[in-house]
Amino acid sequence: MTTRSLCAMEMQAFMIAAKDSETCFRRSNMINNLNPMRFCDPMGDRNVWATLFARDASEQEKSVIVLAARLDTTSMFEGEAPGAVSTVAGLVTALATYSLLSEMKTELSPARSGGNVMLMLFNGEAYDYIGSSRLVYDMSNGMFPPKWSNVPSLNISKIRMMIELNQLSQINQSTGAVAPMYLHKTLDNPDIAKFIQSMKSQQADLNLNLLDSTATSIPPVSLQSFVKADANFPGVAITDYDQSFTNKFYHSVLDDVKLLKFKYSNGTAPPSDSIQAYLANLSTALGRSIYELIAQKPYTGTTKVEPTQMNELLHCYLNSLNCSLFHSATNDDFTLPEYPPPLYVGVSNSLNAVTGLSGRLIALLTGAETNSSKEECKLNESDVTHQYLWMRGKMGAGVCVQTTMNYSTASSPAFDIEGYNWKSGQYSTWTESVWKGFEVRIFLKPSYGHEAFVISFGSVFLVFSFIVVFFIYKQSDIFFEPNISNGGC
Repeated sequence: MTTRSLCAMEMQAFMIAAKDSETCFRRSNMINNLNPMRFCDPMGDRNVWATLFARDASEQEKSVIVLAARLDTTSMFEGEAPGAVSTVAGLVTALATYSLLSEMKTELSPARSGGNVMLMLFNGEAYDYIGSSRLVYDMSNGMFPPKWSNVPSLNISKIRMMIELNQLSQINQSTGAVAPMYLHKTLDNPDIAKFIQSMKSQQADLNLNLLDSTATSIPPVSLQSFVKADANFPGVAITDYDQSFTNKFYHSVLDDVKLLKFKYSNGTAPPSDSIQAYLANLSTALGRSIYELIAQKPYTGTTKVEPTQMNELLHCYLNSLNCSLFHSATNDDFTLPEYPPPLYVGVSNSLNAVTGLSGRLIALLTGAETNSSKEECKLNESDVTHQYLWMRGKMGAGVCVQTTMNYSTASSPAFDIEGYNWKSGQYSTWTESVWKGFEVRIFLKPSYGHEAFVISFGSVFLVFSFIVVFFIYKQSDIFFEPNISNGGC
C-alpha cells in the first residue's frame, strides 16, 4: 500500500449509434448546424483483380474465366479475425493457381480461342457479399474495370465461367476424417462438364478426393451475386462441405492455424500429408484444368505448385505479415509487423493493409520484371493496360514490376444509388458506427492514507452535523423567538 500520491488517467471512448443504417445516413445528411455530425460509415474496401493476358484491344472481345476467392472474414472481437479455413485456405489456393497459370502462359498462344483468365479477390463478402455484388453492379453499368484503369470494360455476359474457392480444409471439422472436396455447379453446360472431368481425372495422381455435391442449390458463396443477376450464369464453387458447413468455428476467433492443422516448415519441405501439400495439389489440378479450357487441349508439361510455395503463402496470411513474400512485395519504406494480417473488411474510407499487400503479392508472383529505375517506375502512357510497381523483389535489390493487377471498388451500391429503397434487401447496407473521439485526462490521485482521512473526516463531520441540526430543532423555541402576529386592539 503506497503512502504517496500517484498519477491517474481517465479515458472516454464513445461510439455514436443509430437505429439502423437508413436512420444513420438520414441523420448524417441532415444540415442542422454549422458542425454536422457523421453517425456511421459504409463497410467496404477494394477488390483485387488481375488478368493473365493484358486486356488491350486484341483481348476485348474474348471471354474470361474468373478464378475467385474471398479476402475477408469477421468475428466478434476487434482485430481477431484469422479466417484460416473460411478465407485463407481458399485465398492462397487461388493465388498459387494463378501463379501456376502465369508460368504456363508461355505455352499459350496469343491467338488462343479459349479466352483469358481473371483472378478476382472479393472484399466484404462476410457482410452480404459487398465485393461481389458491387462487381456485378459495376459490370452491369459498364463501370468495370474502373475508367481510370484504362482497361476496356467487361460485361457479365463475357464471363465464360467462374470458379470459386471457398472453405477448404484437409480435415472434416465435424468427424475429424480426411475431407473430400465438393464441386457445386450452378448449371450443366459443356465448359463446366469439361472442367469437372479434367479435375477428377487428376485426383488419383495428386492424392485428391473430388465429389459432385448432392445439394440442390449452390451454397452461400460469392457466386450467389452473379446467379442473382443471371440465373443461367455458369460457375463452380469448390468447398470442403456438401450440403451444410462442417466448420464449427466459421467467423470465429477459433477459425485459426490450429483448426487448419497448419505448421510452418521453416526452411524444410512440408510433409506429404500436410495441408500445404494438399492445397498445392489442389492448385496444380486447378491450374491444369483451367489451362485445358483456355488452350483447348490438355496440359502435357510438368509445371506444378510446390508445397514450399504454399507453406510460405500460409505463413504470411496466418502467422506473420513480416514474411519473405510480403517483404519482397513491398518497398524499402515499408515496415512489416510480426502479427498476422487482420482480415476484417473495415469501412470504405479506411483501407485495410492486407488488400494492398495482396495486390502487390500478385504482382510479385506473376508480374514481369523490367529494367526501369525507381524514378522511372510509374504508369507508362504508351502501355495503359499495365501498372508499374517498385518493390524489393525476390533478390532484395529493388526491381520495377510490370503487372496487370489492379483494384476496384468494394462498397455496396446501396450507398451510391439515389433514392435507394433500404427495405428492398437488394444490396448490402452494413455500416459501422463512428467513434466520437478519444478523450484522455491525466490527474494526480491522492495516496491511500489521504483518501482514508478525507472519507473518515467527512463521515464524522456529517454525523456531527445531523446531531447539531437535531439539537437546534428541538430547542428552536429557545433559539428562535416565536412569530406573534400583531392583532388589532
